[in-house]
Amino acid sequence: MLARVEGLERSRIGQLIVDEGLRITRDPAILALGDCAGLIDRRTGKPVPATAQAATQQAHHLARHVEAWCSEGPVPPFCYRDRGALVSLAD
Repeated sequence: MLARVEGLERSRIGQLIVDEGLRITRDPAILALGDCAGLIDRRTGKPVPATAQAATQQAHHLARHVEAWCSEGPVPPFCYRDRGALVSLAD
């Protein structure tokens, strides 16, 4: 769906490029999170993974700071914390 919307800055894999407050680069009134958000982790220099773990952390971050976003104030930087992975190898 995002590929059909013109004028949005995208990563090489089609995610919307966002700043550390999870606002898209071309319009600070628009937030992106989860699979569609392309954010580089400032601590590691690597992209935040497009996983449920990252999306949940982003959602919690934005829920805590939605009032700042609504008032067009600064949204504190999002900081991804890798809590590991769970793999099931059995039926």
